[in-house]
Amino acid sequence: EHLTHHAETNTPEDPDMFYFSPLFDYRGIAKKGGSLRDLGLAIFAYPLLVPFMLFKSIVHAKRKDPTAYASMWFALFAGPIRFGLDILAMQTDFAFALTTATAYIVLTFVATHQVSENHNPSSGDWMIDQMKNTNNVWSESRVYSTFTGGISNHIEHHLFPHVSNDVLVEIAPIVREFAKEHDLEYHSFSPWELMSRHFAFVRGNWDSSSGR
Repeated sequence: EHLTHHAETNTPEDPDMFYFSPLFDYRGIAKKGGSLRDLGLAIFAYPLLVPFMLFKSIVHAKRKDPTAYASMWFALFAGPIRFGLDILAMQTDFAFALTTATAYIVLTFVATHQVSENHNPSSGDWMIDQMKNTNNVWSESRVYSTFTGGISNHIEHHLFPHVSNDVLVEIAPIVREFAKEHDLEYHSFSPWELMSRHFAFVRGNWDSSSGR
C-alpha cells in the first residue's frame, strides 16, 4: 500500500487519500473545499488513525496482495507487539502510547501531503509532482530529523525512497537548491505552521496561493 502511495501521491489511485472514507476523504476536500463538518470529523477520527491505518492496510492487502493472508496475519501480530514495546520502553500506558503515535503519524505522514498547495494541477512529471504534493518539516534541522527518524525530510523520502532516512537531511539542501534553480515548488514548514495549514485545508480556508 505504501509503495502505491509513493507512486501515486495525491492522485485518485493513492490509498492514503481515502483512509477515513466514508467519513471524509482528502480528494473530495481538494475538489470541493473543506468544511466545519470535515474539520469536526477529522478531529474525531485522527485519534483513531493507527487502527484506521491497520484496517485499511489489511483491506488493501486482501485486494491487491497475492500473499494477502500472510500480510494480514503479520499486521495483526506485529501491531500489538509494536505498541507493547512502546509501553514497556516508556513505562507508560496504552492510551499515552497511542496518542503519541497518532501525533507523530498525523504530523509526519498526513499533514506532509495535505495542505492546499499540495493539490494544484498535475505537471505531468512524476518528480515535479512529488515535490509539489509533499511537505517537509524543518527540513534542514538535524535534531528534528533524528527525532522523526528522517521522515521530516518527506520530499526527499519520496524522491529517493531507497535511500536511508538517516541521510535525507544531507540531501535536503541539494534538493532545495535544485528546486530554486528550476523554479519548482518546495514546501518546508515548522510543525505548527504545517498543522495550521493542514487544518485550514480541511476546514476550507485555502491560501490565496492555491488559487481558491
